[in-house]
Amino acid sequence: MKHNKILTVLALTMSLTLSSCSDDSKTQEDTQTIQKAPAPLVSQKTQQSEILSYIPSNTPILVVFNKDPKHPLPQNFINKMDQVYNALGEMIQTVYLDAMKKAASPEIAKETDEFAQKWLNKDGFNKLGINMNDFELALYTIDLFPVLRLNLAKNNAMNELIDELMTKANTSKPDTASKKDVQGRTVYQFGDKEAKILVSLKGQEMVVSFSPTREIEKLMPQLLGFKKPSKNITQSSQYNDTMSKYKYISTGLYWIDMRALADYFVNPSKHPTPMLDLLQVQDGKLSADCKTEILQMFDKVPRIVGGTTLLDEHAMDSHAIIEMKSDLGTQLSKMIGRIPNAITAHELAYGFSFDLEGAKQIAMEFVNSIEAQPYKCEFFTAINAKVSTLKAQLNQPLPPFVNNFKGINFVIND
Repeated sequence: MKHNKILTVLALTMSLTLSSCSDDSKTQEDTQTIQKAPAPLVSQKTQQSEILSYIPSNTPILVVFNKDPKHPLPQNFINKMDQVYNALGEMIQTVYLDAMKKAASPEIAKETDEFAQKWLNKDGFNKLGINMNDFELALYTIDLFPVLRLNLAKNNAMNELIDELMTKANTSKPDTASKKDVQGRTVYQFGDKEAKILVSLKGQEMVVSFSPTREIEKLMPQLLGFKKPSKNITQSSQYNDTMSKYKYISTGLYWIDMRALADYFVNPSKHPTPMLDLLQVQDGKLSADCKTEILQMFDKVPRIVGGTTLLDEHAMDSHAIIEMKSDLGTQLSKMIGRIPNAITAHELAYGFSFDLEGAKQIAMEFVNSIEAQPYKCEFFTAINAKVSTLKAQLNQPLPPFVNNFKGINFVIND
């Protein structure tokens, strides 16, 4: 029964973030109109949340959940999320504690169980200041370093949890964790001489990041927000155009700019950041042809973006979009299939479908394009060599039972 409950909650959590897309012609027309007229930049005076002012405008990774007076969270949503938090705590306890019992000594397993019982449940989350009435979250990057910023409830006990983790870390391995006051904040450091995790606490504000140990003093002000970016996310055209184009409400948004991320690794000399040094990424390892062809691939599928378009007491609508060039989108549309409705009463239902014959046609078009214009990059020569083999395989007919397979419906009943 517990595992069924966890499965249901996982599905509910997915429902809060996954997609519901429309092919309605009016929606497409509206989108085209919006693309021609980008939204005005949001000024500092009218921005919805202070948490946004810490996010640099050029972050290639963004996940934001923030409060907005124009779109208050419905009580029904808050109640459901409280259930999600409770079940997530149960899931973590189940998975983590089972693993610890198998891998650790009885003493460590008992200690871990006490820790989990204290914090990994609804009451523990509330004590830590994680509740939907006050909670805000932002995940972003600064010079490729990930930063997690949280706004917690007042009078939270997050410092108690971090102190406990620090004690456990130093007990396990001396001098691997420490804390000190920096500009009115308590800053914890966990790690070794190579790299350290940084945790900053100040009232309702919590920030987590990491840094090469030798670069901590240099990077800490930016990563932990002692110094705000000169241009934040609400002042960027990418943020405002995305919100307008997809008609998102301002309580939640996420994206992964794959094209921007790729450029860090393809052209590292253009991005002087210690993160690339830490990853041992150096320029000169890719030829000019490789750089061009790799970035051309990401130009075709530059970004994944998602957000919420509706949130009230009765419904929530959100979607995730893989942005791509129009010609690629036209090609991929050939493999779209119909998803049948669930035929029984259910709590949650998921489905996906595809046209295998259409997918086969798309694959053949890609193979033909490589045959007509082979890759010049030395890392892709193996693909060029397999073109004739791939064409022969794709020319073989699909078995009837495979061709008749159209998709899957997944239904959860309470």
